[in-house]
Amino acid sequence: MREIEQKYVEKLEGVASAPRRCDRLTFDEPWQSRAFGMVLAFCEGKTIVFEDFRQSLISTIGSWEKEHDLHDATWEYYEQWLKAFEALAFQRGFVTQDELDARTSEFQSRTRTELI
Repeated sequence: MREIEQKYVEKLEGVASAPRRCDRLTFDEPWQSRAFGMVLAFCEGKTIVFEDFRQSLISTIGSWEKEHDLHDATWEYYEQWLKAFEALAFQRGFVTQDELDARTSEFQSRTRTELI
């Protein structure tokens, strides 16, 4: 894990810094670690360039900050992470909004079995 942190996580500085507790990454929900892992898997597989994701994350956080008070209790880092990943996935044509909406609906209605 240390190699992955050096390669990707340590490059996340400022507003893009990943949440940590006692110098370890923290995830409050299983979906957060999955979203985190998907981005790193895409980067490791050379499907996306980490710097492109980092810029998308910074942009997504910046958009949130423009629309919210900086002390807004609705802030959720990994929601911004997921939005940044989705934005790249749409831009690169990995998935369409309709496909993502359909899959999300399947999970919400429990008509799709979660595989991970």
